[in-house]
Amino acid sequence: MTSAAESNELFLSALGSPVHMIIPEFGTSSCDGLVNEKTQIHVFVPPEILVYINVSVDVLRSFYLLPALMHRLESLMLASQLRGEISCPSSDFQISTSLILEALTTLRCCESFSMERLELLGDSVLKYAGYIRDSAFDPRRWVAPGHRSIHPVPCECGVDALEVPLDAQFQTVDMKVKVGVCCDRGHRWLASKTIADCVEALIGAYYVGGGLVAALHVIKWLGIDAELEPTSVLEAITRASLHSYIPKTNEIETLESKLGYIFSTKGLLQEAITHASEQEAGVGYCYQRLEFLGDSVLDLLITWHLYQSHTDIDPGKLTDLRGAAVSNENFAQAAVRRNIQPNLRHCSGLLLSQIADYVRSLTESTETTRTLEEPKCPKALGDMVESIAGAMLIDTKLHLDDVWRIFKPLLSPIVTPDNLVLHPLRKLNELCDSLGYFKKEIFNEGEIVHVEIRLQLEDELLIGEGYHRNRKAARGQAAKSVLKKLEVCWCSMPGC
Repeated sequence: MTSAAESNELFLSALGSPVHMIIPEFGTSSCDGLVNEKTQIHVFVPPEILVYINVSVDVLRSFYLLPALMHRLESLMLASQLRGEISCPSSDFQISTSLILEALTTLRCCESFSMERLELLGDSVLKYAGYIRDSAFDPRRWVAPGHRSIHPVPCECGVDALEVPLDAQFQTVDMKVKVGVCCDRGHRWLASKTIADCVEALIGAYYVGGGLVAALHVIKWLGIDAELEPTSVLEAITRASLHSYIPKTNEIETLESKLGYIFSTKGLLQEAITHASEQEAGVGYCYQRLEFLGDSVLDLLITWHLYQSHTDIDPGKLTDLRGAAVSNENFAQAAVRRNIQPNLRHCSGLLLSQIADYVRSLTESTETTRTLEEPKCPKALGDMVESIAGAMLIDTKLHLDDVWRIFKPLLSPIVTPDNLVLHPLRKLNELCDSLGYFKKEIFNEGEIVHVEIRLQLEDELLIGEGYHRNRKAARGQAAKSVLKKLEVCWCSMPGC
C-alpha cells in the first residue's frame, strides 16, 4: 500500500544508454574501417517540472561562450595588473594589455597566440642589454649565465655567505616539486625554463610596445642591471681616438666608401679591422671587444627585422630564419660581396690562405651549386663584420636605427622563408620524424671521419656515406646522399 502523497510523486527515468565521455563525438570506427554514426540518446523530462522562460534558443546557446569570455577577461585583468606594477609614473610609453597577455601565454594554453615570437625577440634584447655594458661583471652578482642572482637581494636565512651552510636548519626537508599540482591558494609549480621564457617574452613585449627604453625599464624592474651609461660610450670613443696606428694611404676612406658610412672617430674603424694576431707585432688593440658588442647588435637588429617582416610564420620557422641570418657564414659572405676582406689587418699566413680559398670558392660557385666539401668560411671575416657593427654603434652613440640603415643593404639579400636552406641532416631528421622512417648513424672516428647513415623504408634500405675531417661536414655529406637516393625512390614510384 502506498500513501496519497507517495502516489503523487514524480519519478524520472532516463531512456537509452548512459553517455560515456571516452566515446569520440564524431563517431566510432568499425573493424572494416568505416565510421558508424553515433547512436542518438534521448532523455524525456515531464513537463510538470519545467519552467517556461521567454528566451530564444539563440540567446541560450550564446551562454556557452560565457566561460571562455570570463576566462579571457580574468587573463586580461591579470595582465593589466602586472602592467600597473611594472609601469613608472615618469614613463611616456604605454604597453597594450593584449601584448602583455601574449607574453604570459604558453603553447600549452592552446590559444591562437603564444609567447614564442616575443620570447625570441626578448632574448636578443636581453643579450644586447647585457653586452652593451662596458665594465666587468661582478662575480657576486652574476654566478653564471642563467643562474639566479645572489646579490643585491639579501638572503632570508641571515647568513652572509655566497654558499648555503650545511647546517640542518638551512636545508630543505622535502626537495620534491610536483609540477602542475595546485596548492591551497590555487598556485601552480612551473618549470624554470617556462619562467625564463616568460621573462624574455615580457621584455620582447615591452620592446615591441615602447622600444628600447621600455625594454630596459622592464629589465631593471626585474632586478637586472642594464643601465646604459653615456660616459662609457665617451670613454670608448676617447680610447679609440688615441690609437697610434698610421694607416696606409686612403685605406680608411676606401673602407668607408664600401660601407657607405663616414666614421667620426677613425680609431674605432681601425680597431674593428685589426685581428688579434696584430698584437704580436706590437699593436695594443684588436677587434675582440667590438666583435663581442657587434654580435649582440646585429642579433637584435636582424631579429627585429624578421619579427616585423614575417608575421604569418610559426615561431619555429622564425627561429630558423634568425639562425641563418645571424650566422658567421652569412656575415663572411657579406664581407666578400662588399670586398671588405682585403681591409682585414692580420699577421697570419694561414688566415691569408684560408681567406683566399674561401673567396675563390664563392666566386666560382652559386647558391645552388655550393656543396659541403667547399672550404669553411674563416671565422675572422664574420668577426670583422660584427666588429664594424659594434664600432658603428659606438660612433653613432648607440643609435640602433642608424646602424641598421647602413647594415641592411650590406647584409642584403636577407634570408626569407622561400629561400631558407636547412642543413641536410636537419632536413633528413624532420623528414624521418614526419614519415615515421627509422634512421641509424654509424661513426668511424679517425683523421678522416667516416659517417654512414642507413634509412629503412618499407621495402628498401638506403645507405649514404660521408668523409671529412670535420664530423659535422661528414654527417652532412651522408645525409645529402640519403636525401638524393630518397628523391630517386619517390620519383620511381607509380603515379609520381
